[in-house]
Amino acid sequence: HNVKTILFFDEANTTDAIGLIKEVMCDGRVNGRCISGFGERLHIIAACNPYRKHDDTMIAKLESAGLGYRVGTRHTEDRLGEIPLRQLVYRVHPLPDSMKDLVWDFGQLNDRTEQKYVRRIVERHVTRLQVKPRVGIASWPRVRHDSNLVEVVATVLAVSQDFMRREKDECSFVSLRDVERAMMIMIRFYELRDVLDTLIANQYEKNEKSTVRFRCHSPLDPLTRALVLALSVGYQARLHK
Repeated sequence: HNVKTILFFDEANTTDAIGLIKEVMCDGRVNGRCISGFGERLHIIAACNPYRKHDDTMIAKLESAGLGYRVGTRHTEDRLGEIPLRQLVYRVHPLPDSMKDLVWDFGQLNDRTEQKYVRRIVERHVTRLQVKPRVGIASWPRVRHDSNLVEVVATVLAVSQDFMRREKDECSFVSLRDVERAMMIMIRFYELRDVLDTLIANQYEKNEKSTVRFRCHSPLDPLTRALVLALSVGYQARLHK
């Protein structure tokens, strides 16, 4: 039908089938059979995880963490060249030589570019709030008309990403997937706002009857509360301290 198709292999170098991907991308074949339309109607792109090694402090921590390593680092055969795979940030396999000429190093996003991506992710999820209204929600107009919502949430998530990267352990490994996850959690907590309101009201009632009194802060609006809870689940829960 003369329709152009782009086939995308994500994390291509994390699979043992990297040889098959090489055959598809470099030779235009699958198990020796030619691919119809290869290079004309069918174009193929692959993304690879970086070959990044943990620093010596992190390696020592992982080796002593009781992760079930039964074979010493010096004796393991699971390696990328001379480097044991378990010392890499991402578990990757070496690329076949014929694929190396096709590699373009994307590098790492700078702060400004990442903030643009974060904003787009937030915009997409906030749009879900706008197009899926629920009847009888008094706070709904605030979601629809608050022009600062996207900017505030995007800024909070960008700062959270930067904070995690400054950590000195495995918590420092964050990506845009963490932003996506935080937004999904935030949306879910917002959808459960009625349930949370009931739980919080019950807790306040128990507090009033208890001999031990806790200081109760002013209640947060459902959106702010959803964001705070999402940060707790997506970021705070990963911290060691």
